[in-house]
Amino acid sequence: MPPRKSANKKRTRRHSTQSQLTLKKCTYCQGPRSRRESTSARTNLQNQRAQNRKQALDHHRQQRRERNKSPPIVPRNLFSALVAAAIRPDSPMDIDYAASADVDLGLPEPEDGPIDVESTHPGDRPFAPFRTFADYKFASRAIKRRMPKNDVDEDLRDMHGGVYSTDSFVTFRNHRDLNRSLVAARLTNVAVEFRDPWKLMKRWICDETLASVSTWYSQEKFLCLNGEIDFSNPLYDEPWTGTMWREIDDQLPEKAKYPPCFVGLHIWLDKGLVSTKVKMHPILVRGCWIESATRNGSGNGGGTLAGFVRMPPELREIDPKTLSGSMRAEYDQLKRQIYYAQRSRGGETLKFGDGVLRTAYPGILIESMDFEEIAAWLAIRNSRALHPCPQCLVHKDDLHRLSQEYPARTAVSMKRVLTDAPRGPKTARQEYLREYGLHDFVHFLWEFAHSELYKAVGFDKLHFFDGGEFGRHAWVLLKEYLQNNQLASKFNQWMDQFPRWRNLKHIFGATNIRYSEGQTFVDILKFVVHRVCAIRYSKVMTILKGYAGPITFEYRMAQTR
Repeated sequence: MPPRKSANKKRTRRHSTQSQLTLKKCTYCQGPRSRRESTSARTNLQNQRAQNRKQALDHHRQQRRERNKSPPIVPRNLFSALVAAAIRPDSPMDIDYAASADVDLGLPEPEDGPIDVESTHPGDRPFAPFRTFADYKFASRAIKRRMPKNDVDEDLRDMHGGVYSTDSFVTFRNHRDLNRSLVAARLTNVAVEFRDPWKLMKRWICDETLASVSTWYSQEKFLCLNGEIDFSNPLYDEPWTGTMWREIDDQLPEKAKYPPCFVGLHIWLDKGLVSTKVKMHPILVRGCWIESATRNGSGNGGGTLAGFVRMPPELREIDPKTLSGSMRAEYDQLKRQIYYAQRSRGGETLKFGDGVLRTAYPGILIESMDFEEIAAWLAIRNSRALHPCPQCLVHKDDLHRLSQEYPARTAVSMKRVLTDAPRGPKTARQEYLREYGLHDFVHFLWEFAHSELYKAVGFDKLHFFDGGEFGRHAWVLLKEYLQNNQLASKFNQWMDQFPRWRNLKHIFGATNIRYSEGQTFVDILKFVVHRVCAIRYSKVMTILKGYAGPITFEYRMAQTR
């Protein structure tokens, strides 16, 4: 057992502590008080402070009621208008305000008359038909988050009950008030600026300075060696040497007053940053009948910006089938104005740059886009779909079977799939369309003549090949191989010693930097083969050589003989 003496010391220490607590002085009279007296005084002080705060809050509310009873003062600026409207919680909803002209919200009257359901004046109240700007912000957040009415009521109850604040500018009391303001809202037409593609095409077609670099009809080119033409080896160097243009020429009317001529467009679409936060999709168009040296340039006859398109996430969810009659008519009119489906069938007679009258039939020949833009452009599902290919109906489990043929996507076949889809439950219809990788959407290009939108999808070598297979797969595995075998530093040293060359990036520390630009991967690939061969030859080099292919055309011809 511990000594008695230690216990006495502990007890003595405890008694001394109690005596010190007892000798504490009171805050008000500076006299000694006990622990119980100290606790009671502290409680009384807290109650007194709470009562003072309550009295001050009641006084503030009383002053606010008196101000609201006084005649309103017309504000001088928009900020004052927002504040004046926000501090009037007893003002009616806009739908009531539209019916009653006796109600005054303290805002200056617009030139076009009072604000009603049919018209709003954004100059004085940009948040109309909501009473206050706070109402607009709350309604906007509730709609974007798709909040149920129970959650809306709970947030409003907490907001006005003092949980969030004691002075809220939101005038809604429940979800019914929110719905009344939404009913008073109306849709407005927004002017969209774009460059007319057909006017641009006519300028190129009728330009006399571009006549020498323009080709109006399809051609066939074959390899000629030692005076012998090899018809089994066609050459493709321009769009008019391909099979698509030749097939379209065969579909043009034979008996016509003026010679028919197909004029195809090359559409390029990709997203990019126009500022630090805003992303837009620039649309570039090129005339496929113009030679590549001019078509791919920036001067007359070169690629032209048709417009910047901003694609918010909300716009992707719009279904034209859910639009009303007048809204659907405006939607269809917009498509006809932009794309001119009727002209692709009937054509338009023009005096071409060489002075000959021809009937031009416009169409889309090439579509150059990333897979994300291709999926949105063709209204197909993304890369994780059962049939992700934009040109055929290959299953995702059979993508590695390159020697097999699969049904091609065409406008006729996809239209038939959409027609045959079940009209019953929405779930069953979506499941049926998912088997073909389609969305429930009628594509506007289906009505275009001489435009195979699925066949026009070009193979984007930069993203699929250089930036895809090599940049995101082979290069990642190669870096891992070099780092695991302590060869990364030697590889970077040899790349640094490589002599500089025109139009070739000189890259330092390639294995230590993470690149995202496709052209950078192209420059790295030009180093990789001979650099890795100099370090160590392995099966990796066999794969890279098979990917890169023969060095020159003469080398390939020598190997095939």
